[in-house]
Amino acid sequence: MMKRYRIVVVLSALCWSVSVLPTAAQGYFPMNIEKVMSLAKANNLTIKNYQHQLQLSSAKVAQAKEWWLPDLYAGFSTHALNGAAMNADGHIFTDVRRDNLWAGLGLAAEIDLSEGMYKPKSTRQQEEAVKYQVIAGSRNVVLEALHTYFDLQAEQITYFFMLELENQSDSLLSQLEVKYEAGMLLQSEVLMTRANRNHLKIKRLKAEQRWKQLSAELLNTLDIEQQNTVVNADTTLFAISLDQLELKPFHAEDRPEFLSLTAELNSIELMQKSASSSYLWPKIRLGFDDGAFGAYSTGGYNTYQLNASILWNLPLGRMTYKGDLKEMDAKLMIQKNRIQQFENQYEMEVIQALSDLELAKEQMDMAEEVVADLTMAYDQRLSRQNLGTAKAYEVFQIQQYLIEAKIEYVQAVNGYNKAQYSLLVAQGNNL
Repeated sequence: MMKRYRIVVVLSALCWSVSVLPTAAQGYFPMNIEKVMSLAKANNLTIKNYQHQLQLSSAKVAQAKEWWLPDLYAGFSTHALNGAAMNADGHIFTDVRRDNLWAGLGLAAEIDLSEGMYKPKSTRQQEEAVKYQVIAGSRNVVLEALHTYFDLQAEQITYFFMLELENQSDSLLSQLEVKYEAGMLLQSEVLMTRANRNHLKIKRLKAEQRWKQLSAELLNTLDIEQQNTVVNADTTLFAISLDQLELKPFHAEDRPEFLSLTAELNSIELMQKSASSSYLWPKIRLGFDDGAFGAYSTGGYNTYQLNASILWNLPLGRMTYKGDLKEMDAKLMIQKNRIQQFENQYEMEVIQALSDLELAKEQMDMAEEVVADLTMAYDQRLSRQNLGTAKAYEVFQIQQYLIEAKIEYVQAVNGYNKAQYSLLVAQGNNL
């Protein structure tokens, strides 16, 4: 569940920007948080790749279950000899003519009990690891998409704030140029106003450039054609409060990444058991066939045969140098080290997200106070202008400060919302 708290400061430029935006058919793609999350889960190619990896892992599990099943065969075979042949005691016979034909069906099996005891279980653990990787990867992709969306939202609002300020600067410049032509004003004031107007225009263009860059990044993440510019569909900026967030103790086990690493560790341990006990378990070989057998001229006789063996394999190289066991030991140590690294990473991510959330909240409160003070100052300066005791440039200057403060507030809300979702994921919650 997600709650939205409307900000106290009225962001008039944002509401104005939404009302004047062209429709989606004219090249704009409206987007909100819910839409970003649903499209990321449905369309993102990275998530689809994770899902394909899971399908591959499931196929390997099914393949590992085949270890005890025999191969069936059916068909015929023939043999013909005309010339010399040697019998079992080494005598050579000449002018030998013989032929035979076999037709029937049979089965053949080679069952490695060592592999059968551990490999299917190990493969299932690998599948579990991939399942958790899919969950973790999907969360990270959605989080990345949300961060991009929040940055885009902030840049869009900044763009329209700067556009509003630029229009006000154009109006002021026109007034000052008239006064300058009438000899009522120094040229330096006109030049300073014009330079300030151009400076504002540069800021507006930078905001537009960043807005379009973030739009392209978001469309790429959502796997949508790069033909539109994403726009924020919400008419009001919100500081979001997520109900799932809890200041709970740190537990890496809550994260799918940890569960994935643990499943991989279990898989390695099972393969280690297989390597260490392989010579204790025999291999069973079984062959059986039944069919017609005989010479070409005499026809076939019903014939069947059975061959079976149970053999223990003693790998002297492995028993002497233990290369396989050393390899498995090294893999286990590497995997345990990866788990320890993730535990440290988990703690760092949660602490960092909590810190970002706290600092963003503090910035948001301070920026809101600044906007409130400047709004009061602007109203007073505007009243003085109506009484003729304040110049238009002074009013515009305080208006510029006010809009810049509102932009700072927008950035603070952006950081706060991003920190909320970062903490949500860091604690192991679903998106």
